[in-house]
Amino acid sequence: MAGENPYLASNLTESSGVYLPFIYPPSSLFLFYPICFLAGIVGYRVLWLLLLAASFFVVRSFDRSFQPFFFATIVTTGFMASYHNFRTGNVGLIELFFFCWAFKFIYEKKYSASTIFLNLTAWLKIYPILIGALFIFVKQPLQNKKKVILVLFLGFAIVFGSSLVLYPGLSVSNYKALSGKIEGQPSPADEIGGSSNPSSFLFIKETAERLFGMAQAVPVVLFLAYAGFIMWCLIRDAQRKDRDFAALFSIGTLAILLLLPRLKPYSLTLALIPVYFLMKDMGFRQKLWGLFIVGLLPLGLAAVYFVLRGLDLSSNWIGRQAFFLSGYRQLFSLLAAYIYLRRVHPRKVPPPAP
Repeated sequence: MAGENPYLASNLTESSGVYLPFIYPPSSLFLFYPICFLAGIVGYRVLWLLLLAASFFVVRSFDRSFQPFFFATIVTTGFMASYHNFRTGNVGLIELFFFCWAFKFIYEKKYSASTIFLNLTAWLKIYPILIGALFIFVKQPLQNKKKVILVLFLGFAIVFGSSLVLYPGLSVSNYKALSGKIEGQPSPADEIGGSSNPSSFLFIKETAERLFGMAQAVPVVLFLAYAGFIMWCLIRDAQRKDRDFAALFSIGTLAILLLLPRLKPYSLTLALIPVYFLMKDMGFRQKLWGLFIVGLLPLGLAAVYFVLRGLDLSSNWIGRQAFFLSGYRQLFSLLAAYIYLRRVHPRKVPPPAP
C-alpha cells in the first residue's frame, strides 16, 4: 500500500486482510517501516523478546540491588500486559524500553535526560506526556525545575511538531482518525469498556448506566469525585518529605493510568517498571501479596471471563454481573496495586548498595 493514506482503515484492511485502524502520529512511520521487513509474526515476536531482554539489561545497568528473577516475573506476568502485546501485535514493549531509560535517568537524578526518553515513550501514544507533569514535584531549586519542564515541553514540540512539518496532509488525517471523523475509524465517544478498554471512566459510566439508567450527568460527577480523590492522594504523597522522587514518580504513574479515559490492556506495560521499583525492597510476604495482585488476580478474573463468555447468561443476573466485572480485570488489578503499594511501600529510601 505504498503511497496510500494509512489512516483510511480500508487501505490497511485491503493489504492485510483484517480490520486494522491506525492512529499513531505520522512521524512514527519511521519506526514502523523497518518492522515491516520482519518475517511475519515470528519475526515480530522475536523482536518483542529482544525488547524485553533489552529492558532487562537497561534496568540492570542502574539498579544497584537488581533482582533479576523478580524483575522478569513482574514484566512477563504483571497485569497480563506483555501477553496482550504478544497477542495483539501492539507497541507496548517499545514504550516499555523507552520508559526504562526514563527511569534510569530519574534514578541518576538527570531529570532533563529523563524527559527526553519520556517524550520518546509518548511518540507513539500521547498519554505518557501526562506522566511528565510529575516533574513539577522534583526536589530541585526552582531554576533547575524550570529547565526540566522546558526540556520536557521542547521535546514534546519536536516529537509531535515533526509530523506537522514532514507530513502536513497526513497530520490532518491523524487528527480526524483520533476524533473518529474519518472513514473506518471509531469515535472515542463510542468506545466500549470491558476487556478491550478497562478504564476507570468507562467502568464508572457502565456501572452508573446499570444502576441509574442513561443519566448522563451521574457518571461524570462520579468520575470527577474519583479523579479528585486520586489527585488529592498524589498531592499528599508529593508533600511527604521522606519520599524520594523516584518513588513518587512510580506511584504517580499508577495514579495517572487510573485516570485515563482510554486504557488498553497492552498499555499497562508502563505500570510494570513502577511496580517493580515499588515492590523490590519489600519483605518476602509483602512481595507475594503484590505478585498476587498484579499477576494472579487478573489471570483468575480472565479465567472467569472466558468461562462465562461461553455460557447463556440471559436469565442469570449474577452471571451477567460477574461477566461484566471480570471484563475490567486489569483495572481492578491496577487499582488494588495502587492502594496496596501506596500503603505498604517504605517511605524512606533504602541506603545505596556499596
